[in-house]
Amino acid sequence: MSSRSGVIFLRYCSRESIRLFSNYNKTEQYRTSKYVKSLKVNFRLIVDLENGDEFDVAAGEYTLVDTDDKDVADEGKLTREAKDALDGITKYVPKDLKGSTCWRVQTTGPHCGLCTMDLDANGLYVNIHR
Repeated sequence: MSSRSGVIFLRYCSRESIRLFSNYNKTEQYRTSKYVKSLKVNFRLIVDLENGDEFDVAAGEYTLVDTDDKDVADEGKLTREAKDALDGITKYVPKDLKGSTCWRVQTTGPHCGLCTMDLDANGLYVNIHR
């Protein structure tokens, strides 16, 4: 597989991690704070470009606890992460590429939810439950 930047590699990160792009965005938002940390997610699917750049194509949360509070909190967090990941993707795809998508996966107890964050032609972010 190749892209404008050269060969790309797909990597799975399965520990709680923070995207650098998300952390940078949050730092910009809270300029007066000395210690800013973005949201952690349980796993990410990352594309590594040959030039050392990376971007996320999926983010996910999983828990064995099946509670409504955890569902709602994780859904909000994952929606924000998917939006930030989609912003990162748009830096690397051609401007005329339509249908850029980032996946978000949420498993809670025996339930699993798949959603995509899509970028509409007019710049509107659309969260679609699959």
